[in-house]
Amino acid sequence: MSNQAAWIKSAGANLTLDSAETPTPTPNQLLIKTGAIGLNPIEAKLQKFKVFPIPYPNILGMSFAGTVEQVGSSVTDFKAGDRVAVHRSSGGGKDPAKAFEQTSTGSYQKYVIADAHLTAKLEDNVTFEAGAAAITNLATAVSALAIFLRLDRPNPKGPNPANKEKKVLIYGGSSSVGGFAVHFAARAGYTIITTSSPQNLPTVTSLHPAKIIDHTQPASSIIEELKAAGPYDAVFDTIGLPSVTTILGQVLAEQGGNFYATQPPFGPLDLPKNVERKFESFPTAFENPENEEYRQWFYGIFGKYLGMGLANDLIGPEKIEIVDGGLEAIQGALDRLIEGVSGKKLVVKV
Repeated sequence: MSNQAAWIKSAGANLTLDSAETPTPTPNQLLIKTGAIGLNPIEAKLQKFKVFPIPYPNILGMSFAGTVEQVGSSVTDFKAGDRVAVHRSSGGGKDPAKAFEQTSTGSYQKYVIADAHLTAKLEDNVTFEAGAAAITNLATAVSALAIFLRLDRPNPKGPNPANKEKKVLIYGGSSSVGGFAVHFAARAGYTIITTSSPQNLPTVTSLHPAKIIDHTQPASSIIEELKAAGPYDAVFDTIGLPSVTTILGQVLAEQGGNFYATQPPFGPLDLPKNVERKFESFPTAFENPENEEYRQWFYGIFGKYLGMGLANDLIGPEKIEIVDGGLEAIQGALDRLIEGVSGKKLVVKV
């Protein structure tokens, strides 16, 4: 079988369609025939702004879904023909750049190697597009809330009643990560305060937060409303921009504490001394041995959280825009992410 990839051949260059070696899975890997690729803003920023150094030429891409073509000799949970969604391995490090040290393992190609332990089966009624859209954003939300902020996970038997007394601020409920986070924490019984633009208000309302604040207001108004809704037991910034950092610093100034953000800081932080902003490469936390139970729950055959969650609408709605045109369409979609895409996830159909 011949392979083709959308390569970034030098820093800042546009993607170039070219041939690529068809990889062979090692004992704990799978070879996946790509059906859909979920595009992540960090990929567009990596190409355009070179936010961290990577080797070139390189194949970008963190999220994809497709069909298992081959399985490694030690793989027992998957077989050829299985429909799956995959998050690209970090290579075992917290640094997001480490995932790109292996230059040919990204999802922008027709055949991709996947680590079996970061692969989730999809139910028959879940499309490749839905799986590719959800895998990385949902992993980010679950990791941030459950592993780092130590919030309870949703319980099929019902939430802990005590959680209702705990307020969780999720800034950016209309973003893909934010939407998953709001729905996840609300189903776990927490009182959720989030933000949205008026345009995306209906979607965010459907996630059942306790309060939604318009984040298109002047910063002073946002700060005033967020302060009035607090204090907070946990704070998660799913936008990660400097303007949001400043807002959350002012909101938390009186109570102090820390919050987690989905992007690394861009330059010096404008924060009070008693407030700390933390960044993690959240999906990579599932690869740490101490979080094996969380990984099993999220990816594993026992929990089936991703596959069953999408099949039964347990993880909340996500707006998806399907981009036709295969690998050739990726560059145009990345350009759109730089220009700004709100309230939906771009997924390229391969």
